[in-house]
Amino acid sequence: MGVCARLVDGIALALFRVASVLLFLMMLIIMLEVIGRALFGATGGALDIALPGTIELVRHGLLFTIAGALPHMVEDGQVVVDSLTTKLPDALKQRMFAFYLLGFCGFGALLAWSWFHSGTAALEYNDVTQDLRLPTAWLYFGATGCAVVLAVRSALCALRFMRREEVT
Repeated sequence: MGVCARLVDGIALALFRVASVLLFLMMLIIMLEVIGRALFGATGGALDIALPGTIELVRHGLLFTIAGALPHMVEDGQVVVDSLTTKLPDALKQRMFAFYLLGFCGFGALLAWSWFHSGTAALEYNDVTQDLRLPTAWLYFGATGCAVVLAVRSALCALRFMRREEVT
């Protein structure tokens, strides 16, 4: 399991880094759009530098930011409230967290299944986005890949917690 687990961890880290870049690009796009609209309003419409498709870019960027960040952060990004589990043994806490991670595994598998079927339907009908005319099938298939990594990494992290191994 070691080599496969390291490979999945590496893919999750790469997706996390891509998600970080996408978050920065979304911020940049939104900032440019706000400046463009402000200039349009200030000049009474004489200066129109609006970027076409910014809503689509931000919408799909947000999808891939979340889908790309989740696999890497699945075991670290959870808020744990110790009110009910404070007196439980650590081994039981780890098993409870492993069970929780298996829920994320199911969530990722459900997302992957849903996005894959949406992608195949979009591919069959040559569906494209409204403004930029991007093929939506490949957007769905990309999100499917992120969800598969989420499901697999969640299952691997759950196994690590069950075995009380260090999660990286």
